[in-house]
Amino acid sequence: MSRKGKPGTTGSHTLLTYFGAWTLALYVLVGTVVVFTVNMTMREEALHDAREKARIILDRNLATHTYFNKRLKPNVFNVTDNVLSKDYFDPAWMSSTYAIREIDGLFQDLSETGYYYKEAAIDARTTANEANETERRFLNRLNTDTDLQIESGIREIDGRPFFVVLRRGESMDKECLRCHSTPDRAPKGLVDFYGPVRSFNRSVGDVVSAISIRVPLTAAYARVNETSLTLSLVFLGSLGILFGLEIVLSRRLILAPLARLRAATQKVAEAPDKEVDPIPLPETREFQNLTTDFNTMSTKLVESRTEQQRAEDNLAKLHRFLQNIINSMPSLLVGVDAECRITHWNSKAEEMSGVSSDAAHGRTLDELFPHLSADLPLVKSAVAENRLETLSKVAYSTGDDIQYLDIVIYPLISNGVVGAVIRIDDVSERVHIEEMMVQTEKMLSVGGLAAGMAHEINNPLSGILQNLQNVRRRLLTDLPANREVAEAVGIDFAKLQGYLEERNIPLFFDDIARTGERAATIVSNMLQFSRSPGEDKEHVNLNELIDQTFEIANVDYDLKKKYDFRTIVIQRVNASALPPVPCIPSEIQQVLLNIVGNAAQAFKEQEDRSERPRITVRTIRQADMARIEIEDNGPGIDPETQRRVFEPFFTTKPPGQGTGLGLSVSYFIVKDIHDGQISVESMPGGGARFVILLPLN
Repeated sequence: MSRKGKPGTTGSHTLLTYFGAWTLALYVLVGTVVVFTVNMTMREEALHDAREKARIILDRNLATHTYFNKRLKPNVFNVTDNVLSKDYFDPAWMSSTYAIREIDGLFQDLSETGYYYKEAAIDARTTANEANETERRFLNRLNTDTDLQIESGIREIDGRPFFVVLRRGESMDKECLRCHSTPDRAPKGLVDFYGPVRSFNRSVGDVVSAISIRVPLTAAYARVNETSLTLSLVFLGSLGILFGLEIVLSRRLILAPLARLRAATQKVAEAPDKEVDPIPLPETREFQNLTTDFNTMSTKLVESRTEQQRAEDNLAKLHRFLQNIINSMPSLLVGVDAECRITHWNSKAEEMSGVSSDAAHGRTLDELFPHLSADLPLVKSAVAENRLETLSKVAYSTGDDIQYLDIVIYPLISNGVVGAVIRIDDVSERVHIEEMMVQTEKMLSVGGLAAGMAHEINNPLSGILQNLQNVRRRLLTDLPANREVAEAVGIDFAKLQGYLEERNIPLFFDDIARTGERAATIVSNMLQFSRSPGEDKEHVNLNELIDQTFEIANVDYDLKKKYDFRTIVIQRVNASALPPVPCIPSEIQQVLLNIVGNAAQAFKEQEDRSERPRITVRTIRQADMARIEIEDNGPGIDPETQRRVFEPFFTTKPPGQGTGLGLSVSYFIVKDIHDGQISVESMPGGGARFVILLPLN
């Protein structure tokens, strides 16, 4: 949004405000730093003075102590030992602490310093020397820390700042115990003067006092603040004068020329194709050069703007057109340079990779598509040799699935930039359909072969059973024709029958008949299963259909997978009142065989089984549905496999050992052809149960 106003008013005031604010802020910052530095320096000086005063007071009183203890008292004692009684006590010359307290009081009466001095002690003989809480803590530390001598610092007491010094005081020696051991050993005059309670029972080496000094800082800090205030006022006055001069000069020499340039620039921005009146030259040489260059630029800008706009419009239109073409293609298109760094990235590439075009630009191809890393040398050779390369049905593993891609590499050389365009098409569905068609053809061939074999086996089997029946009639039946032929050849027919009975020949005939009838039943079931289903459903006894299915399954022995269905225990729980179910029998048999076949393979792959493999099949009437439950005690199915178990081409078997179509076809047969339902329930290690619901109506 443009700002409108007269040159030199609105725009110049805004710039002046910013320029003045920054300048003012800089001056204030510098002044603050200067005043703060002066203030802190003066405070340090005041603290140094307080420290020196405390040192002088401390040195003076320590010197007084030394004089009393090393000179005055020994000399006086030498003179008075034979004159004064041992119970005599005069604190004026016998107690250095008393003398210093009295001297310090006289000194403070003459001085206006207002300092605080005390030789603090715990259980002091006079309350004036009794340690406060801070001094008491320091004394306790002195008796536990032999290296501690002194500590100092600034403390605020009753709202006033003080420089505080705490120093190690007197320690008990043998001479001191004369007055500080017990009241009965101390001079009677001392006990009479101070009493028999305080400052007794001391031991040699005890630190009994600490020197406490406080030097007030209030007056010194007040002088520091006064000086800082005076300096601040002087600085502010100077700042006001300098700031005023700066504003005047800035308005005339900088802001006014800039305002004229701004007004002219605004006109160019509002109408770039219109010529702007030349700006008058200002006073300063720098702005004269700038104004001249601007006038020249505005003239040339008008000349080139129209042509530039036309070229930009055409280029943008062409770019959008090409981008729409590239993004509309169903193929993944990627442009790369000679180092396989991405230069172009269409919408399909964004969809398949989940990476936007801006994020992909400049990154390497194998970084975004790691499964293409093995093909990078082919891309580089195609670019180097300017040769088209084509790869068909390239298989890549994507987790549990295999993806098939067609890859075409088109080399490009444009404006000296070498690279390639890579087109990638996902042909997985086409490959799977082709595999399904091949598998369907194989299944049709196997079905036809099975039907033919069943017919071929059925004919000699019928002859065997028929001839067996004739043999039994002619050997075991007492018919007139049999007796006549036996007499004609000289054989007693009754003895012949007795011989056959003794040799169990009739039992052998019964076994042959049963075996042949079982073979005939198997052939009949195979013919029924391989027969092409009609368009109409028929009402079927579901329990009998399941029995026929297991008859077929019992002859299933896979030499490759080494499982034998006959080793599995089959348990049947049939519904007694289940009406006929409308269905296509062969297709329901196919569903059942797919499920029990998978269970048999799972049993074989399971290691360390503790119980015999078992499949339980139940039929139940559930309202208007027939319910079939197929339950096994196998290894079970994990939740992820359960979620995908009915997907086309999904398989947990190694490549080449399964198409992934068995349960998918079963789902289609039950759901779409029979309007039923099929589901699976399982926990890993707890077996699996497939539930099929078929409508009764």
